[in-house]
Amino acid sequence: MRKMKKQIVYILVVAFAAFSFTSCGDGPFSESESNITIPPVSDDPLDQWIMDNYTLPYNIKVNYAWNAEMNDPSRPLVPAKRELVLPFLKIVKKVWLDPYAEASELGDQFMPLYSARDLVLVGSGSWNTGSVTLGWASGGYKVTLFTVNQFDMEKGISYDDLKRFFHTFHHEFAHILNQRKKYSADFKKISGGYNADWESSNDEKAREDGFMTAYGSSADTEEFVEIYSIYVTSTVAEWDEIMGSIRNPNGRSLIERKLQMVRDYFTNSYGLDMDKMRESVVSAIKEVTEGNLD
Repeated sequence: MRKMKKQIVYILVVAFAAFSFTSCGDGPFSESESNITIPPVSDDPLDQWIMDNYTLPYNIKVNYAWNAEMNDPSRPLVPAKRELVLPFLKIVKKVWLDPYAEASELGDQFMPLYSARDLVLVGSGSWNTGSVTLGWASGGYKVTLFTVNQFDMEKGISYDDLKRFFHTFHHEFAHILNQRKKYSADFKKISGGYNADWESSNDEKAREDGFMTAYGSSADTEEFVEIYSIYVTSTVAEWDEIMGSIRNPNGRSLIERKLQMVRDYFTNSYGLDMDKMRESVVSAIKEVTEGNLD
């Protein structure tokens, strides 16, 4: 694989004021004495678009070129294709960034306050044994997004693929929000029996036992964000179908109680209306499948 030039969109905040600066020493500030290096602003059209649409309004840095230090060297990952980065970022803005502004009381101020600060884009999926990782959050500020190269608008993107991807994206971002503001410990007490060996189960069985998904049954932290991310990426009919398929009344009741706690958390902690969020996300996914990225 040929070495690709490192391209990073820098967050650059410069404050100008009508007063003199002094150095830490006794003498006046001298440019030649400064040890601060300000990176040049890229004139690349893609970098400029990212600066205008991600970095300046949301304080988000986007890393789209290959950087081995940002990825797991043990996995056969593929860089994102440059020509697919812009349409991909437009889709992410439409289905992730914009809905929070529409559904939160904070409006346009929500994402500048709470968004991930670092997005890393990878072209391929991160394959495990029998499954593929579409994204993950780390450190409370960074989100890595895989499968960018599948977002080829010329070939078309299915509703199911978009829904699956953004279920993962909203799942990972909810982890970041949970790290910023903790949810009540009472959530974990609603249903016991969390089991790290979730792969031996399936979603249908998990729901009968009162968990949103098999993966959600692995830990309360995963159950919380699974309920949120599935709810906001499902239409009313799709959600009702899921709940209606649960034969065990107790299992259905447990999920409904947990949903209410998730709803209360986002309302009280972030001023976020989950029904408005769902309406905005589902509408955006539908528009993207129709070719509308703006």
